[in-house]
Amino acid sequence: MIPMTLAQLLNLTGRLSLAVPHQTKRRRQKHHRGVESLETRSLLTSFAWSDTNSLTISFAPDGTDIAGNSNELNADLNRLATPAEWQGTIVSAFQTWLSELGFDISVVNDNGASFGTNGATRGDVRFGDVRVGAVPLSSGVLATAIPQNAFVSGTWAGDMMLNYTAELTSLDELYSLALHEAGHILGLEHSTDPNSAMYHHSGLTVLAPTADDLNLLRSLYGRGFSGNAAVEQDDTGNDRPEHAERIEAVEPNGVFPRFEASGTILNSQDVDTFVFRPRETESESPRVTTIILRTKSPELIPQLSLLKSNGQKIEATVVANGNGLIILQSREVEADRDYIVRVQSSSTDPRPSHGDYAIAVTFSESMTTIEQLVGEKLDAERSQRNFVMYSAKSQLFNFQLSAIGARRQSTAILILSVYNDSKRLIFRVAVRPGDTATANTVLLSPGRFDLVVEGVSATDHSLPEMEFQIKGSVLSDDAGPLPNDPVSNPSSGTGAALPYVYPMNIDSSRPFIVQQAPRTTPPVTSPTLWHDWMLYYLWLAGGPRG
Repeated sequence: MIPMTLAQLLNLTGRLSLAVPHQTKRRRQKHHRGVESLETRSLLTSFAWSDTNSLTISFAPDGTDIAGNSNELNADLNRLATPAEWQGTIVSAFQTWLSELGFDISVVNDNGASFGTNGATRGDVRFGDVRVGAVPLSSGVLATAIPQNAFVSGTWAGDMMLNYTAELTSLDELYSLALHEAGHILGLEHSTDPNSAMYHHSGLTVLAPTADDLNLLRSLYGRGFSGNAAVEQDDTGNDRPEHAERIEAVEPNGVFPRFEASGTILNSQDVDTFVFRPRETESESPRVTTIILRTKSPELIPQLSLLKSNGQKIEATVVANGNGLIILQSREVEADRDYIVRVQSSSTDPRPSHGDYAIAVTFSESMTTIEQLVGEKLDAERSQRNFVMYSAKSQLFNFQLSAIGARRQSTAILILSVYNDSKRLIFRVAVRPGDTATANTVLLSPGRFDLVVEGVSATDHSLPEMEFQIKGSVLSDDAGPLPNDPVSNPSSGTGAALPYVYPMNIDSSRPFIVQQAPRTTPPVTSPTLWHDWMLYYLWLAGGPRG
């Protein structure tokens, strides 16, 4: 689940020291089954899979790249049972949930493409909607899963990774673990009911969902489907708010309705508008509106806006803007009122100003958690800033870069590059003044990462003063915890007040920290390459998708 549960701080009962390099040596651990009884409370996720009756699953072949690690799923689980037995156990765990909805899941082949590769979230012919692998994860977790509601995770969505340094001793344990992670993938959050399959401190003993678990799942997906997504006609009739095309809910029977539409932007002057009206719900929490736009062709770099019925713009948080995906969230939408979604090209250049797109409007009780990591500025005298980030555990991370302060018409671009401890580039995104941009999500291992922000301008010494912000969010949900191992992790202790200790003896409950660093990494480009970087920015904004 994106909000609240992504940065679970209770995965380790002791402290993890990052002063010691991450160990990749295989070691076996025993599972601690004692748990503390907490208040019984279950949380419902914000979003659900669509067309779940056609969900597919695949098991990645050994050697498949998972964020720089080699998949060892088969080598790991073949020691437990035959491939048919352990694969059937995992599929059965998913089917336990899906059968309550009258849906099914089927096994498909996996071609071994790297996890997180560019492609479609659903229906990619290279592998299943759900992919299963095994890599060394943090010592405090049994497995991690990426819910489909983690929009910016791309093909990571639906993936489940076992911790191959943690020993499973029976198929029942594997089933219990897969049941928990399947619940996350299908949209359920952690529960505080110790009897729940989604209990956030569950061991490996829960073999069936509770009645509350199943009721939450049914409520999330609702019953029945009415209506089709609206299709915008290729004309200028709905360019103005008063002529917006009304769209109806296509999934009206869940906790929150869902609106869908598709259309085509013909050129840099074309504008499409759609009007929707959310209904009243029984939820006591404030409504959060999420608008998702995904382009269907690389020739369109879109701009997405949320408006009141009178055309007044509503401020919204940018969750994602890159790789042909824009996601906005707002708390300003009320029930039984009309609101407008506006789609247009973000560029006056005719090359990236036309193409097809699809939009969805959905609702939830919680905002996506996006944390500001850095706020600084660049200018002609200092065109680069360096930071160091420490990750305390394995986590799928979404970086976001915003450029503030300079005119949008400026020829400058800001570039964020992220390097791992081996100085290998693992992430890069570029942004124009006044914009917020994201790119592919990245699976961080425990350890150190260098963050470099550089300003690039069309001419020497012409970089305007530009403020920037680096933000981030964790997209993965863990299962665990495992007990501390004081032999291999000397700095851990059951009496620790905070779960993580970072270099310079910084104690924290947060699974990552970011600090300023001296300039040690060479610039990633130079002003003479500005034109190439502008083209790269355009590619990032409209680039590959399925």
